[in-house]
Amino acid sequence: MSAIKIEHVTKYYKPKNVIDDISFEVKEGEIFGLLGKNGAGKSTLINMMVDILQPTAGQIYIFGKPSTEIEVKQRIGVLPDYEAFYDSLNPVEHLNYFAKVNGKRVTREEIVHVLEQVGLNKGVITRKVKKFSFGMKKKLGIAQAIITDPDLIIFDEPTSGLDAEAVIQIQHLIRSLNARGKTIFMTSHNLDEIEKICTRIAILSDSNVMNIGTLNELRKEFHAYTTIIFKHLPYKQDQLNLVRNQIESMSEKVIWETEQTKVILQNEMQIPYLLKILVNQDIQILRMDVIEPSLEDIFLGGFKDRQLVPV
Repeated sequence: MSAIKIEHVTKYYKPKNVIDDISFEVKEGEIFGLLGKNGAGKSTLINMMVDILQPTAGQIYIFGKPSTEIEVKQRIGVLPDYEAFYDSLNPVEHLNYFAKVNGKRVTREEIVHVLEQVGLNKGVITRKVKKFSFGMKKKLGIAQAIITDPDLIIFDEPTSGLDAEAVIQIQHLIRSLNARGKTIFMTSHNLDEIEKICTRIAILSDSNVMNIGTLNELRKEFHAYTTIIFKHLPYKQDQLNLVRNQIESMSEKVIWETEQTKVILQNEMQIPYLLKILVNQDIQILRMDVIEPSLEDIFLGGFKDRQLVPV
């Protein structure tokens, strides 16, 4: 079953569609990442998924049922892009009240455990929320998203504004939640984070989903280039003359140096043939590094004619 099913969803804000006829599915048990530039409509889409906003057209289903149903809402936890706290309470009181409002009873021990999972230790849990820093409030928002033990957890920028140690802790938490069977839907400006954590990724551009897939599928779709760097003993001139034409004819770009050759290929299946050319000319290879295009390469390059330009 799909955890999330978006069917031809449009959201219109005069004078344009912020979301324009989007359709995609998120499978149960996935960690699904949504990427897009600022203003692409990521937060708008999340707000429609959790029924804060209504689509102008189209339907959203959560676990096979309309997202507007109360039963569905009770299965969702969300970290929105805005603060929603009772500032006069401490975090234990706040989460206890939040859980009750959402039909879930939790013990103090359970609340403290969740707070510790997000990095809020016992030294701060008696402090009023209004005295929390931005990072502490972000952690509390994550705790709020998971306190009711939801099946689907939606994180809008879960690690933005956190220090490096906290980022690692939250990334570990997301993986552990997923290992327990939770479906995760998340946005992030940290492309490296999305690349490391997410099983599938959607790229949102100009109010539409440009593409969706695993990292390897996106590499193929966007014709992303693979870079191979050879470290070798210095070329002899006759060796260079023999290999130059062969390698340049099969490559997008070649950078020749005395003891290093950088070859940019569009098809990684050409690597064995490339090696054969060098070995046949008795060029002694000391090391070979293969650099796959990162998600950042794909994301930034994807807005340039859907093809990455080698540099």
